[in-house]
Amino acid sequence: MKAWVLFAAVGLLMGGAAHAQGVVYTSNGGSYMIQDAELASKINAKNAVDRILSQVPSGDVTFKETIKPTIGKVDVPMNASRSIPWSKVAGVAAAASGWVAIGSAVYSVYEAVRAKPNGSGGVDYDEGADQVTVDSYVASGFGKTASGASKAEACSALAPLIAASFSSGTNSASLSGSIDGYGSCQIQGTTRSCSTPNNCTQSSWGPQLVNVQKNGTQQTCPPSIDFGNPANSIPGGLPPGPDGKCKTGRYSTPITIAQLANKIENGGDAVKEKAKDIISEAAAGPGGNVQPENWGPTQLGGPSSVQQPASTTTTSSPSGGTTTTTTNTTNNITYQGNTYNYTTTVSTTTGDTTTTTTTNGGAGTQGDVEVCGLPGKPACKIDETGTPSDAPVDTAIRAVVDPLKTAPNSTEKPASLGWNFSLGMPAGVCSPLKFGSRLGEFTVDICTNPLVLFLRAVWAWALSLGVAIYGWKRTNEVMQGGT
Repeated sequence: MKAWVLFAAVGLLMGGAAHAQGVVYTSNGGSYMIQDAELASKINAKNAVDRILSQVPSGDVTFKETIKPTIGKVDVPMNASRSIPWSKVAGVAAAASGWVAIGSAVYSVYEAVRAKPNGSGGVDYDEGADQVTVDSYVASGFGKTASGASKAEACSALAPLIAASFSSGTNSASLSGSIDGYGSCQIQGTTRSCSTPNNCTQSSWGPQLVNVQKNGTQQTCPPSIDFGNPANSIPGGLPPGPDGKCKTGRYSTPITIAQLANKIENGGDAVKEKAKDIISEAAAGPGGNVQPENWGPTQLGGPSSVQQPASTTTTSSPSGGTTTTTTNTTNNITYQGNTYNYTTTVSTTTGDTTTTTTTNGGAGTQGDVEVCGLPGKPACKIDETGTPSDAPVDTAIRAVVDPLKTAPNSTEKPASLGWNFSLGMPAGVCSPLKFGSRLGEFTVDICTNPLVLFLRAVWAWALSLGVAIYGWKRTNEVMQGGT
């Protein structure tokens, strides 16, 4: 038993971090949706589950978180919540029967409805035994009364009631009741009284005899003895189950998950008290077993109005006087489902004159978020509403692609390689040199001098020939293994 309790605790404390909250706001109003896919991870990511989960006597569980949308210049705290009804909580608890490790809350619910996982993915059920009729006894004394199926049981039940009457501040008592050899109920024990927290006196109390007598009959659960395994024996006097049957410890009837869910749903108030713990354990369980379809839609709630920061302006007149204008803005907020709406009231005061105007702030809505891409869910796609036309892009692409359509096919043999050899002199650029002096500007033109042109040509050919010879020589050396 300790193993599965530890598993659930570790799972709850080490849950995944909360994901994006899925908020959609419009410019003048807005809505909020706790997305289905986020519920388990959000519950699992919270160590303080009491702060986000709550339940009502009916067993319904509510998940709640705080959001702060901005209205005007103010961040407005709102509660966003989703609820799961008790019938669905019971279904979550029943589905946990297939887990390798089951949390303590779920396990206690199984015990209350006399069910036990059989270790093979199924569930076995204890059909139970009928209550039996036994004599009823009542013990009374010191203003207290207790009953039981025997004198000893009634006497024993009376002792702690009397002890409670001694408890006041630092004073207390520890008492027990038993039947003496004469069949009388005697109460005895110790009392503790303190004048200060550090100055206490303990004294013996009793034995005191109290009245115990038969008081008709009552229904009670009989003991059930397992001779094959005495550890599985059930003592008598335990309260019956919600169906009035008593535990026998014999789990011999296989039942389905749906049948188990029905028994849990009708298990009474003691079982419903575990609802919140069932959900927190389920969120920490294998796969985060809090199915989205179990939860209702998001509900928003919060303040009915919010006051914006006031603004004040002062203007001066030509005559030297001043005028002060104060503007106060109030947003009145209403909530419907997962949507909040607000109006804006602006009050402007100038001197002794005040004017007030109210405008509708508008609203935004968002339906339940549909998780896409999962089994049985629609494929994910991008909403391209409002996306600009692709015509300008097409025009730009065609301007590049169309000229390529007239280019030679890559599989065709070209008519020529496009190379052009010439033995002509390499061309060069020459400009006359201009000099300035005190005598004025004069020009030296060597560009048309025949001797200069000849020397330039010889130098160009010599340089080209030298490079060619060097390249041929180095290639020959490398081919012969040189370096």
